[in-house]
Amino acid sequence: MLQFFIGFILGAIISLFLYACIIAGAEYDKKLYGEEAKRE
Repeated sequence: MLQFFIGFILGAIISLFLYACIIAGAEYDKKLYGEEAKRE
């Protein structure tokens, strides 16, 4: 049971970190290329 909670918490932390990287990358692209940089 303890292993489940440790894995669940680590998975949540890693997911949030990756999501933050995606958001930061999108903001950087916007700043670098302007608003016309649209992803498809």
